[in-house]
Amino acid sequence: TLDAGRWTLDAGRWTLDTGAGFRARTSSRSLAHLDGAPDAFAAVAVSMLAIERRSAIPRRATATVAMCCVVGCWTTALFAPTMVAFRRSAAVALASIQSHRTATFRGIRGVHGIGRSHALSSSSSRELLTRLRSKRGLHNCAGLDSVVLGIETSCDDTCAAVVTGDRKILSEKRKSQFEIHSAFGGIVPNLAQDAHKKAIEGVVDDAIRESGVAEADISAVAVTVGPGLSPCLQVGVRHARRVAARLNVPVIPVHHMEAHALAVQLSEPEVEFPFVTLLVSGGHNLLLLAHGVGNYTEIGATADDSLGEAYDKVARLLKLDLSRGGGPVVEELARSGDPKKFRFKVPMIEKKGNCHFSFAGLKTATRICVEKNIPETSFVENVLNSNTPSSDELQVKADIAASFQEIAIKHLEDRTRRALQWAKEEYPNLKYLVVSGGVASNLQVRSRLAKVAEEADMRIQCPPIRLCTDNGAMVAWAGIVNLREGLGLPPPELEDKILNGEEDERVDVNPRWPIGEKHPKYLNDKPIKSRKLKRNRMSLTEETRIRNAAL
Repeated sequence: TLDAGRWTLDAGRWTLDTGAGFRARTSSRSLAHLDGAPDAFAAVAVSMLAIERRSAIPRRATATVAMCCVVGCWTTALFAPTMVAFRRSAAVALASIQSHRTATFRGIRGVHGIGRSHALSSSSSRELLTRLRSKRGLHNCAGLDSVVLGIETSCDDTCAAVVTGDRKILSEKRKSQFEIHSAFGGIVPNLAQDAHKKAIEGVVDDAIRESGVAEADISAVAVTVGPGLSPCLQVGVRHARRVAARLNVPVIPVHHMEAHALAVQLSEPEVEFPFVTLLVSGGHNLLLLAHGVGNYTEIGATADDSLGEAYDKVARLLKLDLSRGGGPVVEELARSGDPKKFRFKVPMIEKKGNCHFSFAGLKTATRICVEKNIPETSFVENVLNSNTPSSDELQVKADIAASFQEIAIKHLEDRTRRALQWAKEEYPNLKYLVVSGGVASNLQVRSRLAKVAEEADMRIQCPPIRLCTDNGAMVAWAGIVNLREGLGLPPPELEDKILNGEEDERVDVNPRWPIGEKHPKYLNDKPIKSRKLKRNRMSLTEETRIRNAAL
């Protein structure tokens, strides 16, 4: 019998009766991941958070009943009707701390608890939490001598790396999927998932072998759980859990964008919080104010396409070789072009009240320019000319590439300049602008944004070019940083057929996982109707705030 009610076991099903007209049942199979259930319930703090039901419609329901159990530092939600209802109940849960002194609460992260944990507990519960954490070794594996394996499969590259707590990258492995997707003009999720499944074991094993460390010396396994392509994320999470179970080490869930933001600390240890970070990649365009680990304010985001997407589109329009990626080839071509030859409009130049990005209009303008200035050649002409464009055509392409890049970077400059002003209002002594993501490897982008930082009396810091694109090292380092905060899941206990890879484990990932809360000026601005700006998940920052407020 616990605070919340009475647990009974009947025919393999656990039943919780609160005595208040609510009964919940769950199969023993769904509780298997609680490690030691049912015996572990003797050391578990349970709270029932009953919120008044206002509507029977699930998507509008504000009612939810959450049975939350913590084993070690790992919390899992056993029941929540909808994610929306559960998120809305967060404020009520916080208000219930005083009456539920041994309660635990967290945002739901799926059936296997992949996500961050939050403990709302009294001093006695914190002692229990610390004791169980120590038993799992989470406090002892985050020092300078720690060794973390990082796994990244959020998009089209299968990556793994081994990094130490003192910032040494012992090994890095990457398997590209360019040849698979090049014919389609974009990433095909199902093909990407199949490629990840074929490559993941070899990439991870090679990373461990080349690191020169014994498997017994690995302290934890960090893995990207979102945002990204859901089928791809699942491959990485499943394999990370199998490796962690085999090595009996914790699993560290990592937010992909936080990994990009923290990657600079691998090469620049002096970069400390707070700082402003511009994350520009093939799937994201974000301006964030980083207050601390897991604590970010979103200043601006893309309303439609990211800059990386725009570079790829322009490269395809100009029929360039995409084997090195759209960004690098457009940048190289632009060096021999005239950036003032074609006059494109700077996106959203009239919107002075926000820091949002938009590149869809610039892509369209570039397409129209290509159609007007580069005539379509027939198949016969291509064969006769050996597919080699004339010098005049090459110059036109270079001018278009340079003109596109000039306006795209001007857009970045304009939004970043305003973001630094907003950030300086909160932190007058702000020192660093961190630029990360795949597009941060563009030297023109770096040099132009460096001048913007100088105008604000700040310095620009970027990760090494090899750490700008998706990689396992940034995930491993983010895992180390989070491990130092006490965040991690105990070693999974998996069935033999799952551990041996004979059957896929059911996991829940977060393909649309927001990283930060909106800046006050962001909220006051007229909202942009865009799916990319909508939220359907509790953000990383919201989860961190709930945990910190409770502890």
